[in-house]
This record gives sequence, structure tokens and C-alpha cells, in this order.
Amino acid sequence: MVKSRDMSLSSDGGLSKRFEHLRSVEHDEGQALQALAQQIRAMVPCKQYNRGVELVEVLDTLSMDLETLQAGLLYPCLEREALTLTQIEQLTNARVAKLLRGVLQMRDIRRLQH
Repeated sequence: MVKSRDMSLSSDGGLSKRFEHLRSVEHDEGQALQALAQQIRAMVPCKQYNRGVELVEVLDTLSMDLETLQAGLLYPCLEREALTLTQIEQLTNARVAKLLRGVLQMRDIRRLQH
């Protein structure tokens, strides 16, 4: 089980502390991820947002790049249909949307096997 970082929520939902210590991205990339997280938090239910943040924390331990971290943040929102691939492409870029499209295709293949 992944232990979430301990923090109290502030007006930005604790984001200023949440992504402060990411190891796999540079400071300005962390700020870009933080800005995306703020947009997402205002658009989707808290449960999907929190699950995305947990995925970011796991992916960071694997030294993933910014686009993979963004995909991790957004995947729960896409999976629960809180966001569409078109919205994700508008929020990020075509590469993140393509990455998530591939993840969805792998999920669908797995479902066919069961």
C-alpha cells in the first residue's frame, strides 16, 4: 500500500506541498503539474482527483517523466468519465492524450480476457 504524504489542506487543496518533493521532474515541471492538478481539482470529484495524486506519487518513485505523471493524474478522471480524451488533450497535449488512449486500450484488452 502506498502511504500518502501527510499535509493539511489549504486554499489550494494542499497542492503547494503535495508536488513540492517530486524526484523525477525539474522544479518548473513540478509547477506545471501543480497547475494542472489545480485545474483538475476544480473539474472532477474529489475521489478521482485523490486517486490521481496517489498515482503521481507512485510514478514519481519510478522516476517517470512529466507527461507520464500528468497521465497518472488524469487517468482516474478518464476512467470514471469525469473527463474526455479531448478535454485532456486541451489541458495538456496530444502526447498525454495518446498515452492515456493506449492505457485505455490495454485495459479493454484485459477485460476481453476475463
